[in-house]
Amino acid sequence: MCRVASVGLSQPTDPGLGYEHRSGDAYPWEGILLLIVYYVGFMIAGDLSDYVIGLIVEREFGSQASLIVFLALYFLFLWLSWLLAVWMTEPKPMASTARR
Repeated sequence: MCRVASVGLSQPTDPGLGYEHRSGDAYPWEGILLLIVYYVGFMIAGDLSDYVIGLIVEREFGSQASLIVFLALYFLFLWLSWLLAVWMTEPKPMASTARR
């Protein structure tokens, strides 16, 4: 018989291997939320620049070239936004407090 676990919003008691809870760390959902906020912010900035560059290309070279440039820049900004968002939310290394 298969049992389905209930899904709640409480913090897990055992977050899993590789997770070390340090003082001052954000809860996992706060880190995920911050990652999404950065990603959406970078995507909005990228989309606005795509639009402006696409308009300039359309006025100079026509609508077909504008579509190609816009789509290429759109997918480039999808990738760059993700990389920047991950880089911005990456945990900082802890300073060593142990002295001998």
